[in-house]
Amino acid sequence: MDRDRETIDMSDDYMLLRELLDDVNHPLVTIGRLALETGLGTSTLYRYAAGGATIPSIVWRALWRLTGDHRITELITAGSEAMVVKLPSVDFVADEAGVRQMLEVRETQIACERAILEIIKDGKIDSDDRNMIAVYKKDFPAMIEAQWQIYKAITERGNG
Repeated sequence: MDRDRETIDMSDDYMLLRELLDDVNHPLVTIGRLALETGLGTSTLYRYAAGGATIPSIVWRALWRLTGDHRITELITAGSEAMVVKLPSVDFVADEAGVRQMLEVRETQIACERAILEIIKDGKIDSDDRNMIAVYKKDFPAMIEAQWQIYKAITERGNG
């Protein structure tokens, strides 16, 4: 463990915890909710958030369950080539509206994937390509989530 601390500086992990607590996109992430999720006392969690102690994995696991925020895996993997995508817990509803919405999502994603393939094909990367790559990088987890929902809907329907 000491060897990991020498190569991976996690001394600022509390800053990510603070950002997650302050993020309006995750209103359920509060000290009180973390206390319920982890069984830790609020005073202990406040100490972690202030940088007064190393944050244990039980807190990071709870935060991952609550947010699925990719920064948690980046912190833990220290920039290693890894991808973790939190799979949606809400099942895809294969009614007419659900199918139409999923098709729209996938058509947008496929257009993005085609643009990326064109970038690869011509081998030249300009500023427009860099912008598309940034969009692709940001949206890739959502693509995996959509594929998972389609997979689950098809396989579960096929077994039903």
